[in-house]
Amino acid sequence: MRVPVARIQRQAGPSAFRCTAPGNALEHLKLPCSAWFHFPKITEQPLAPLADGFVPDLREGRILSMEHNKHNTTLVLEYQSDIPPGSWVYVEDADFASGAEDIYFYQIRGLKVVDESGAERGRILDYMETGASGILLLDLGSREVYIPVVEKYVEFHMKDGYVLVRMLEDFL
Repeated sequence: MRVPVARIQRQAGPSAFRCTAPGNALEHLKLPCSAWFHFPKITEQPLAPLADGFVPDLREGRILSMEHNKHNTTLVLEYQSDIPPGSWVYVEDADFASGAEDIYFYQIRGLKVVDESGAERGRILDYMETGASGILLLDLGSREVYIPVVEKYVEFHMKDGYVLVRMLEDFL
């Protein structure tokens, strides 16, 4: 399955591009690897590739290497022409060198959120890295809530298709 893993910010060299990437999935890619690029259309919302049911128009290329630091990720890409800012980078999920406990954003986006009583409360909208811990953005219907991804509050149940959020009321 091809999944969006990064969005091009700007060109940083002849074939190097600064990217934004949710979570740390890029750190686990087996490089070099095949990649596909979705060039945004003028009428398209910037985050459209993250929406359920979105069908990207993909063009094949490669990720040759990557440099990752605390604030930026730079990808060295191989493609037959220019890659415009705002383009999305997709990879095959099989290209991740993952262990049994690794979880990536594309796997949790839209995942059901359940509280301690077992009641379904909403869905995961987004994930961000802060350096100290990850942060989940939850859509609870009438509001959006940020929850730190720490064992005290969050427990993923990937096989059952939900995330348990403890003490959810404390964040409302």
